[in-house]
Amino acid sequence: FFLVLAVGVIFTRLRIGALVERLGERTIAIASTLIFFGCTVVFAFDISTLTLTLSGLVFGFGYGASIAVFNGAALRYCRPEKRGAANATFMMGLDIGFAVGSFAWGVVIKQLDYPATFLLAGVLTLAVIPLYLLSERRQPA
Repeated sequence: FFLVLAVGVIFTRLRIGALVERLGERTIAIASTLIFFGCTVVFAFDISTLTLTLSGLVFGFGYGASIAVFNGAALRYCRPEKRGAANATFMMGLDIGFAVGSFAWGVVIKQLDYPATFLLAGVLTLAVIPLYLLSERRQPA
């Protein structure tokens, strides 16, 4: 799973610039979020090794695209001389999110089972779409 996820991330990162130019940032942001949602929901079901592997690859595509697009969007909202700090803050937020999220989902799994937890995680992922669309209303610095 993690090996093919990494392949998906690498493949996407190598091509994300051309994808954004061709399809637009909004399309990529929404599509990558929907990919996250779909793969997370797939994980909620009793799936085969092949399905898990393919989901990992597709999940990697979504992850690679979303991180690149959302980081780029965050950098647009700061002054050029603050882009280094903005990038560091974005990456720190990811790291903190992984740490806190792992702990929080561990607590949730104790209360629910794995399928319910993955379904909940998928639904929460969809919250990114309206947040992103609201952020588009902001004028870049």
